[in-house]
Amino acid sequence: MDVRALALALLVVAACGTDRRRTLGTPRPTGRDGGVRAVADAGLTDGGFPAGRDAGFAARDAGFRDAGFRDGGHQVRWVPVTIDFDDILDREVSDQYAESAIFSTTGGAAVLIRTAGRNDTDPNFICSDTRCRADLFVDFTRPVRDLRFTGVEVNNTGDVAMMVIHHEGGTASEPLVGDGTSVPLIVDLSAYVSVTRLEVVMITEATGIGFDTFVFERAD
Repeated sequence: MDVRALALALLVVAACGTDRRRTLGTPRPTGRDGGVRAVADAGLTDGGFPAGRDAGFAARDAGFRDAGFRDGGHQVRWVPVTIDFDDILDREVSDQYAESAIFSTTGGAAVLIRTAGRNDTDPNFICSDTRCRADLFVDFTRPVRDLRFTGVEVNNTGDVAMMVIHHEGGTASEPLVGDGTSVPLIVDLSAYVSVTRLEVVMITEATGIGFDTFVFERAD
């Protein structure tokens, strides 16, 4: 092969290599960063699954919860519960309803059973201390939904206490608002799902607040 033929052949090879590089695009970086970019460009997660996989699982789990299912597809049975303290002969309440809820107050003091003499849902209600002014804590032994309770002798208007609700989405605070009457006040917390603890704190009602008739559904 003469020199001119050899030079022409080399030019053809070089041109083909340039076109191929243009078709394939810029070479990917090497190392972990390059691998992560390659995975992302391919629509994969680091584990090699499609990028929408995690979002799909999250949507599935949310659907299970809405339909009353736990993770794994086992259906949750919601059991209706009413705690009105009318079946208690003791003067104190703590774990008598431990299957569903445990009642406590500040410093481990006893939650007291009170009887008629106030405009309550007779015959019994509870107070967090002798003046019905201490904080009240309700720990649910299993998550609950559709929670409601009755406030007894809420005479003032405006914010008379603060409620702290521990639930599936985190922790929320709401004021307990009095309506200026002594009629039992229904407090509706049904907007919260999978409630595990209720705190009623910072009670400013002059005569204190009693509590009665906790109604909810318990997860089984």
